[in-house]
Amino acid sequence: MTSSAFEARRSALNGSIAAELIRSLLEVPTYVLGPVALYLRPPLSTQPSLFPMTVDDELLLPMRLREYLFFAEQRLTGDGFDAPVRGVSRQHLDVEGYASLLEQRHDGALAIIYAARMTNSRHVNATVLLHSGFSDGTILATTNSQLPSRMPPLPEMHGLAFPDVDDPAELYGLHRIRAGERGRRVVRVPMTRGADPFAYQARENARVFEHWVRRGYYRRIGGDKLRCTLRGAALSVWRGMFPWRHVTAYTQARERAAVLRRRESGGVPRKSA
Repeated sequence: MTSSAFEARRSALNGSIAAELIRSLLEVPTYVLGPVALYLRPPLSTQPSLFPMTVDDELLLPMRLREYLFFAEQRLTGDGFDAPVRGVSRQHLDVEGYASLLEQRHDGALAIIYAARMTNSRHVNATVLLHSGFSDGTILATTNSQLPSRMPPLPEMHGLAFPDVDDPAELYGLHRIRAGERGRRVVRVPMTRGADPFAYQARENARVFEHWVRRGYYRRIGGDKLRCTLRGAALSVWRGMFPWRHVTAYTQARERAAVLRRRESGGVPRKSA
């Protein structure tokens, strides 16, 4: 590397660090006001929130959400997933949320396609989440979520996000690489939601809620309500800010790069529409 090239790279690096420091200074009020706002939010219900989609629900399904759900379902069923079980999320009154639950008939992976939007907004949040289980109790999770993780994951969950991968079939291909590599060391155990996928999801949500309580992010204020603690409010907000967000992003970027290198070296093709 030439001296000029090195200086250019170092200048760019220093500039990015300086920009982040300046941005973090501008965000100082958020470090205080953000946790306060989160702490004052209404309690979170732990009641089951995902229900089977009815004919009326499907008729009311916004076009943009419908298009994404059906596209993602088609891509995954074309890769060996069984027909989707569609549901409606009623966790938040101001959010229109819809989910498709799928199971891979060959390798026992589970998939969730989730599409939502605020009732007063046209912006759509669409994600795909894939799970594979192993005999040591760990669960490998791969997603294309673009949102930073703000809550502590379950200890058995090994997650990795590919926010730039829009194609669910390509995401599944990356998940298979991760699962295949781990499967060389630990026996893979097929997963299934059983006869009632919605009851399965309710149990999974209950496990997550209980984990949040154990970690001190929430406290119970009734049989089916959780309220954010001051500690939880602060940590949840700060995990999405400098420097914690950048540490997480750096770690995830390294893991993503390793998976992508394995895809290229192994001759695993990218999925195409």
